[in-house]
Amino acid sequence: MKDAEHNLLEFYRKIGEQNDYSFRDDEYWSVVSAPAGYWPSLVINLDSEEETNQLLEKMAEGIRNEGIPSLFISGAGQFGPAQGSVLKHHHFYPVDKWTVMEKGTSYCTEHNIPAGVVLRPLRGLAQIRDFTSIVNAELFRTLPADHRLLHGMAESDGVALYGCFSGNELVSGMLVLTSGNTAGLYLVVTRKERQRSGFGSLLLSHVAGKMKEAGVSKIVLHSSLQAVSFYQKNGFTVRGEMYIYRYSTI
Repeated sequence: MKDAEHNLLEFYRKIGEQNDYSFRDDEYWSVVSAPAGYWPSLVINLDSEEETNQLLEKMAEGIRNEGIPSLFISGAGQFGPAQGSVLKHHHFYPVDKWTVMEKGTSYCTEHNIPAGVVLRPLRGLAQIRDFTSIVNAELFRTLPADHRLLHGMAESDGVALYGCFSGNELVSGMLVLTSGNTAGLYLVVTRKERQRSGFGSLLLSHVAGKMKEAGVSKIVLHSSLQAVSFYQKNGFTVRGEMYIYRYSTI
């Protein structure tokens, strides 16, 4: 399993450790489950050697009869565009694609920080609630994240939340999960009215510097198509793709 895939799996595993959430490794996949109405509930299938048709048949049966989530994420090597007809035959349809991106920390240098801007870890329930509200407004909307989940994760080993403040206003934030020598960036977000003003780049640079100080050699993330150019401008390179599918018989 590649570093980005392993880090993603650890991210969902950390979610499953929180109150009212669960994570389990089944024979062919892993499942993370959230309380009804909250993010995230999905199947993670990244590295299975099972034959494609059999695996999809088992997954569809698990969705129909065992209550596993109808959403699943997979690396391109397991399920990508080449398997489109097989996926459709089993009633799985693409809903999203992530670009896997990577950056080494060897040459990370921090940007100059403008007056009035502060970069620091997010601490306390109020700041994390504010961060969660930005995440839900810009990233999720339909199935929101619960600020109590992110607050609990921030107390976990290997997890930190960082924010960029302009005065007293939180304008940008992210969650960082460190696993071995790799740091994964998640929920990278900036308030809509503050986007394209440099705050996201400042925060990325700051976090990269912190990871370098901590001895982390690689930073990975999973970007939406719209954000790929932003990350490339900040030194990230494309390393692969991941796909999200949903089971539907409608």
